Amino acid sequence: MAKSSFQHLLSLLLLALALQLSSCQEPNPYPYPSPVGDDCTNPNPPPPLTPPVINQTIKANINKVVAKLVASVPKTKFATASYGTGGSAIYGLLQCRADVNSTDCANCAKEAKAALAERCAMDGKARLWFQHCYLRYDTTKFFGKLDRMDYYITYNNGPNAADAKAFQATVGKLMAEVTAKAVAPGKQALGTGVAKVGAKTTVYGLAECTRDLPASVCSGCLATAVSKFQTCCVGKERGLVLFGSCKVEYEVYPFFFPVKA
Repeated sequence: MAKSSFQHLLSLLLLALALQLSSCQEPNPYPYPSPVGDDCTNPNPPPPLTPPVINQTIKANINKVVAKLVASVPKTKFATASYGTGGSAIYGLLQCRADVNSTDCANCAKEAKAALAERCAMDGKARLWFQHCYLRYDTTKFFGKLDRMDYYITYNNGPNAADAKAFQATVGKLMAEVTAKAVAPGKQALGTGVAKVGAKTTVYGLAECTRDLPASVCSGCLATAVSKFQTCCVGKERGLVLFGSCKVEYEVYPFFFPVKA
């Protein structure tokens, strides 16, 4: 085969590979920091300040729980673990979004473990939210219990919608749809959907709960989270609310899998 023909064939193969990869990757950079949010009982201060004194038994138990979670989660995308007794017992949960593949799940779990060591003093409790996963541990057994009222994070750093009233109405309907999907059997506590606003704008919505929650509790958490859009994000083309047990988000670009333009 002539050299020019070989180069042409190679170019076609590379183009085909690029198109295939683009169909399974998010097309836009995620507009939030990583982690998206964190909540630590004793956050590590920035250098050169000295980290707080912590209970070494609790720290060791946290490390054991987190290591077990990180090792387990890529298989099922959801894991819980506990270690220790009495006041030094630690309970942990690590969940990857159900639409994320095992490789991205494993990478997010490793990132969460590293961020935990960097940001939190390994004492008491912590929650870290990422684009593709969520890590939490506590000295109290929280599995199956609702966590939404004492702490939450909102983001509304998007531009204003051209037609705020029509946009908000569409977001409301879309979030109701994805919330219903998230609590439906077999959905792994994740609901996603797409809606049009006029001829030019597409809105993508997502609702997710931690998978230890019963459907009725998940539904209540999502309803409360969606209601926060009325105070944080009215008329904005971007909205994100994070609770300890659930999250809701909408964007004007694809951010979940499979990508639907």
